[in-house]
Amino acid sequence: MLPISLKNEDEIVGFQLDVVLPYGMTVALDEEEDYLVTTENTRAKNHTLSCNVLGDGSIRIVGTNMNNKKIASGDDILLNMGINIASWVDNGDYAIQLK
Repeated sequence: MLPISLKNEDEIVGFQLDVVLPYGMTVALDEEEDYLVTTENTRAKNHTLSCNVLGDGSIRIVGTNMNNKKIASGDDILLNMGINIASWVDNGDYAIQLK
């Protein structure tokens, strides 16, 4: 699971971000388990998460809340995303881009 956090100065109701994973890593869309998991920060506000792979291979994640419950400002983990890592990928640190 890959934790995705947000450092925000203002309260937010929803969010959208695109994740670009390194070569050999993909979102675990084909897994039976949830591939997007809320954290205490989004679960307590009843946020709904959705995800789709875009044509360029990036992964768009959208978090919405139909009751306009706000996520407070701060630096917290919003969600955890399941990823698959190919067996040929070496152990190490990799840059993951968020747009």
